[in-house]
Amino acid sequence: MYCTRDDLLDSFGTNVIEDLEYGRPNAVTEAIEDANGLIDGYLAARYPLPLVTVPAVLKRIARDLVRYGLDIAPSDVVSKRRDEAVKFLMSLSKGEVTLGMPAASEPESLDTAEIQSDGHVFRRTDNSFL
Repeated sequence: MYCTRDDLLDSFGTNVIEDLEYGRPNAVTEAIEDANGLIDGYLAARYPLPLVTVPAVLKRIARDLVRYGLDIAPSDVVSKRRDEAVKFLMSLSKGEVTLGMPAASEPESLDTAEIQSDGHVFRRTDNSFL
């Protein structure tokens, strides 16, 4: 989990979060799950999941995604922060930026056929053995 309800309350304030979830008792939980799924979707391309430790940058991104997800009519600032978060996640998945932790190891084999040869037995010029 990249953020909790308490993280949201600390970042945005109790009044803001309570206003955003008014009349929707599961709104925060659902928005957190949506944000976690989005983040995992981008991270899975480069990092083994679940992460052992969650970097602060991912916690911030999760809070911004949840804040956007809770808002019925997000302001320009909230929308911009969400767009920047997704842009960062896309850069992570492409390997343009890193989290400073080991990436998922590349497989040793791609399960494709390989052909190896001991070299030529005949020459083209005179068809004699080497």
